Amino acid sequence: MTGDTVQIDARPIRDAEIQRLERQYPGVYAWYGHHTRQYWALLPPPATRLVGGVASLPALEAELIRLLR
Repeated sequence: MTGDTVQIDARPIRDAEIQRLERQYPGVYAWYGHHTRQYWALLPPPATRLVGGVASLPALEAELIRLLR
């Protein structure tokens, strides 16, 4: 480490946010693609569908709300 800049590992924060999303929407499996740098989710049956490719968790959650109504 050089200077006064501290590197923060965002992974635990993203993981906690995704766990909250999965608890709030039972049956949804969500993840952050570390290579794509986007959020993704798989909807539960009978509407099994891949959702995502979005840059933010709020955008993914908005899409889930729209699709799970």
